[in-house]
Amino acid sequence: MVKAVQKLETEDLLKLYGDISFRVDLTSDQILWQGPISLLIEEASSQMNGPSYMEYLDNQGFWHRLTAIANTSRDNSSYRVEYTLHPNGRSPVLIEEKGTVIYDFQGIPQAIHGTIQPSAEQPLKLGSKETSGYDSISHLPGPDMLHELLSSYLEQTAFSKGMSWAFLVIEFDQIMALACGHGIKPVKELVLNTAQHIRHITRFDDFLGHTTPVSFGLVVKECDQWGVAQTTERLLSLVNEVRVEGQQGETLIPKVSIGGVIFPSDFKDAASIIKSATQNAQASHLIKTEAPFIERPYPLSDSPIPFKRRRNDKKS
Repeated sequence: MVKAVQKLETEDLLKLYGDISFRVDLTSDQILWQGPISLLIEEASSQMNGPSYMEYLDNQGFWHRLTAIANTSRDNSSYRVEYTLHPNGRSPVLIEEKGTVIYDFQGIPQAIHGTIQPSAEQPLKLGSKETSGYDSISHLPGPDMLHELLSSYLEQTAFSKGMSWAFLVIEFDQIMALACGHGIKPVKELVLNTAQHIRHITRFDDFLGHTTPVSFGLVVKECDQWGVAQTTERLLSLVNEVRVEGQQGETLIPKVSIGGVIFPSDFKDAASIIKSATQNAQASHLIKTEAPFIERPYPLSDSPIPFKRRRNDKKS
């Protein structure tokens, strides 16, 4: 009952205010909001990283929105789309988004200007999150399954003194620019091919899933900071091998940002681990570095911690 009242009040306030406008810089992946975006997403600010907004869309809504944006062109640059937003701790809201993709004289997408508001058709068309648990493109476990498994891992480390595991987020950069410039099919192929490449370094007792439709979460068991550095190096090397053909025969190579945390440390739950690792991946993207941002309970070392060698590391 409380949730229903909160949902009603949020929608009424937004309708009284009008549209919330936004501008997306497709080169930096930054969103600038004008209006009370915090009424929809409590933790949102007037400026947020583009991938952050994707966290509140389920798989179906994400691809539906991205397809609408990708179907624009220099001659037909406007789009309209509806999708369900899933804010943390609040009832889902059916959103109507209208926007225009700004192209330069060469036809290269530069920005998106648009507005969002609660759909007039709610709650009749309000969708719910998928229940299959697996991503529709890569067939990897989705965010809910990843969260559940990470929670169980956190409980295991809490009872194992001296054990450290790592959680890495691998996030695609400029995914909307890729979709606008090259179409939705190559983007889906990038996600699938990258997932297949990352599987090559995933050990049988590690775990790979999705944090969003276009970002991966990798749990690396029995891993210290030296192991994280080695894993990241292999990840970047494998991702750089991915090649996808665009609509005009051009070759597309994905760009990713990586961030992570070593736990248990001071993390209370799986959500805080995922959030911190995601923020670190976004920080890595902002400063344009391939080195991962890693939160750890002790200083970074150039060599393995004694008695913490991973099974796949070479013996000294």
